[in-house]
Amino acid sequence: MRRGQLLREARRQAGLTQAEVAQRYGRQRSQIARWERGVVEPGFDTLWRVLRACGFDISESLVAVAKPAPDPMPPC
Repeated sequence: MRRGQLLREARRQAGLTQAEVAQRYGRQRSQIARWERGVVEPGFDTLWRVLRACGFDISESLVAVAKPAPDPMPPC
């Protein structure tokens, strides 16, 4: 799930409009809409703060995946 999808799902589960989330977070409604549509990818800290404004939290623990992805940055 992309960050924007996570934000939208949290907002909907909280029963909030984009305008209400924007007011709680102190941003414009249009910024919330851009994040939700995936036009702009919010950073982790922003994601966490907006989810908190919706009444949710996210775990900062590591979760192992079945098969690790290849290293995106080959050694120099």
